[in-house]
Amino acid sequence: MNEKGYKAYEPGLICRGKQYAENADFEERGGGICTAGMMHYCVNPFEVLNYYPLVRADGKFSDFTLVTALELPVTDDGKKFATKKIHIGAKLGFDGFVKACVDFSVDKTVNEMPKPEDVDVENAAKIGSSGDVAKIGSSGDAAQIGSSGDVAKIGSSGDAAQIGSSGDDAQIGSSGYAAQIGSSGDAAQIGSSGDAAKIGSSGDAAKIGSSGKYAKIGSSGYAAKIGSSGKYAQIGSSGDAAKIGSSGKYAKIGSSGYAAKIGSSGDAAQIGSSGDDAQIGSSGYAAKIGSSGDAAKIGSSGKYAKIGSSGYAAKIGSSGDDAQIGSSGYAAKIGSSGDAAQIGSSGDAAQIGSSGYDAQIGSSGDDAQIGSSGDAAKIGSSGDAAKIGSSGKYAKIGSSGYAAQIGSSGDVAQIGSSGDAAQIGSSGDVAQIGSSGYAAQIGSSGDAAQIGSSGDAAKIGSSGKYAQIGSSGDDAQITIKSVNNVVACVGKRGRIRAPVGTWCTLAEYGGWDGEGYPCVCVKSFQIDGDTYKADTWYTLKGGKITEVDE
Repeated sequence: MNEKGYKAYEPGLICRGKQYAENADFEERGGGICTAGMMHYCVNPFEVLNYYPLVRADGKFSDFTLVTALELPVTDDGKKFATKKIHIGAKLGFDGFVKACVDFSVDKTVNEMPKPEDVDVENAAKIGSSGDVAKIGSSGDAAQIGSSGDVAKIGSSGDAAQIGSSGDDAQIGSSGYAAQIGSSGDAAQIGSSGDAAKIGSSGDAAKIGSSGKYAKIGSSGYAAKIGSSGKYAQIGSSGDAAKIGSSGKYAKIGSSGYAAKIGSSGDAAQIGSSGDDAQIGSSGYAAKIGSSGDAAKIGSSGKYAKIGSSGYAAKIGSSGDDAQIGSSGYAAKIGSSGDAAQIGSSGDAAQIGSSGYDAQIGSSGDDAQIGSSGDAAKIGSSGDAAKIGSSGKYAKIGSSGYAAQIGSSGDVAQIGSSGDAAQIGSSGDVAQIGSSGYAAQIGSSGDAAQIGSSGDAAKIGSSGKYAQIGSSGDDAQITIKSVNNVVACVGKRGRIRAPVGTWCTLAEYGGWDGEGYPCVCVKSFQIDGDTYKADTWYTLKGGKITEVDE
């Protein structure tokens, strides 16, 4: 008796730190019901949700399996059972678990119905119907109601009701607390206004609504519409085209179906969707939103939002503070106006914009376009042809991709690029710019800039005062527009053009000696307007500072 049941786990079949596996036997040393050395399960699949949530805090579904006790189990409440030897069956999956809840409810209410003459109390009513178009009503507590016919209408106002229906087009309503409702027919309409309701539906086109607190709602059918206005709701759907809405606080919502539309206005919502074309919106605080489907559209206006999407063509927008946004899909478009946002994207052609302070933005995809107007932004891109712009102060920008375009108008910016053919521009004061890629183009109009380039064929220009510029790459060309600057161009065939007052350093190299090209001469000089003319190209040749053409 009670040897078969259900067990819940963290993702990966882990329970209290112990790793389980499908279709395998496990044995412990034994002990009491709630002690170490025993393995636990529940006969009623709804009961396992008291130990592991339908949807976890990170938006992932818990794992569920069938189990069989291989030795006589023990229990102290008739709900939670323990055994020292157990067989773990196949993993159910979310839709399989919802079906198990529905089947359990139907079995308990339909197949185990007593005869009418055996029931002589008002409360604890047990009602069973197998005909179509049944109408069943109960006002007592702990009622058990089951119907296997189509178009059933079932209503219960008592607490702790157990209602199961396997027919299509069922309409089920419960206003009592702790109701357990299961429906396996299509187009079911289920409503519950009591707290702590557990509702499961495996039929298509179900409409499920709950206004009580602590509701746990699961649906595996297609085109389900699920709404909850109570607090602490846990909602999961594995069917396609689901529409899920929750206005209560602390809601946990998960959907694995395609084209899901999920909306939550409550605080601390946790929303996860693995289906394609999902549209997710949350206006509550501390929302955590995750989507692995393609073409997801995610919007959050609450503070402390954490948003992650691994699908293609995702569009993510957040206006709350301290948002953390990550996307690994292609062609993502991400926008955040909140402070201290952290945004990461590894997909191609991402477009990322942030206007908040202290933003940290990273992109490893190609053709990324990144813009930030907040101060102290940290921006990194490893993809090719990235376009990065920042207007805030203290920005830190790094790019390792090819042909990156980087622009910064804030003061004290730090810009680094290791990709070839990068184009870097800075108009703020005290900028620090470094480039190790080939054929970089670097321009700075702010004062006291520090610019360094180790790549060949770099073109560097500065119009600000007190700039310090150094280039170790070959064939570099450095142009200075303002006074009181210091320039060093120490690669082979380097060139400098500067105004009067600029101090310049050039190097000359000899031929190949079997190991490299040795430096044979280094000279420093000042553009004085007499010996060395302003706005004229100079190089070091034959040990002499020599004027050269354009």
